[in-house]
Amino acid sequence: MWLNIRHLLFLILVTTAWAQNSKMLATKQLLARLREAPRGYDPQIRPPAADWEPTEVQVQAYIRDLNVDDVTMTVTYELIFRMMWNDSRLTYNAAQGVDYVTLLDPDLVWLPDAFFRDGAVMQHSSIHPETYIRVFHDTRVLYSTRVTVKAKCSMSLQAFPHDGQECGFSVASYGYTTDDLVLTPSRSDPVQVSKATHLEGYLVDAPAMHSFTSHTSTGEYSDVQVSVRLHRVFAPHLLTCYLPTLLLVLVAWSAFLLPSDSFLPRLLLSLLPLLALVLLAKINQVPTPTIPYVSAHAIFTGAAACVLLLTLLQVVFFGRGGEDAIGKVKDQKVAGGDGVVMVMRGLLRDKAALSRAATITTYIFFLAVYFLAYCA
Repeated sequence: MWLNIRHLLFLILVTTAWAQNSKMLATKQLLARLREAPRGYDPQIRPPAADWEPTEVQVQAYIRDLNVDDVTMTVTYELIFRMMWNDSRLTYNAAQGVDYVTLLDPDLVWLPDAFFRDGAVMQHSSIHPETYIRVFHDTRVLYSTRVTVKAKCSMSLQAFPHDGQECGFSVASYGYTTDDLVLTPSRSDPVQVSKATHLEGYLVDAPAMHSFTSHTSTGEYSDVQVSVRLHRVFAPHLLTCYLPTLLLVLVAWSAFLLPSDSFLPRLLLSLLPLLALVLLAKINQVPTPTIPYVSAHAIFTGAAACVLLLTLLQVVFFGRGGEDAIGKVKDQKVAGGDGVVMVMRGLLRDKAALSRAATITTYIFFLAVYFLAYCA
């Protein structure tokens, strides 16, 4: 039994050493072909294609992390960017077990002239530039690099904080027209987002990639567009702004439940929520760009401020300084409690009740329309 185990371990060691030696030999053979001069491989010439067809380059993006800046309307993507194509000139004798050869110098082979059309790019580098080339035994070539792309995102903040944004970036051929090179999304998982990605304030929807062509004065060029759908998380705004605002309105309305002769408590209950709303808006002010339209957040806060101001005016006008004062003046002018004065005081009380009912009903109707429009 022990003899069989030793034979098995020896066989594994021999197989592993043979595979490593085979990959090393294949790498040396490919490097010799690439560095052969003057009739060797020319990285300035694109790979030949059948019937003079353009070279097809498949594009793939793996998003490791992303960050959204609402103020500057930019999104920063940290991603692994890959391109794959066929180059029939890159052949080598692949022994069994050698699927590909890895090269760390991408300048040795022809590379597509792809560039990020609408973003600033930073190439990552630690000990070496984080880039490699893999040449498979069937002449497929894989280019992979780690970059950070900062791209503009045209955001529409009219529905903020119930909004969702469509952001992304595009990759295009800089010099080769569609007659020579065509960029297409990878046939398998063209865009992936890392599960470890944590984007504060947003949820990332399933990304997508599609190809298109752009026309300029110098020709027609191939492009691919990476799109990422971002949904803003409403829960933080609900807890820090919306619920406190609704509670302040309810506190102000509680002044209507006090007797009309309790003028000072009613005044404080209606005045303090208005001041608290101003302070709350200042504390919870969200950094946003200067926009030429009104956002949903501003509409909600403005409506609450109007309701609190109306509540304060109703307390002042129909309180002791309003309803009772007017009644006393009329009682002094008309001796014996004229019935006309009593009718006028009754009408005044009815106006107060109607005004309060109208304010409460209108605000409840506004809330229903607001949340149906933005949250349904």
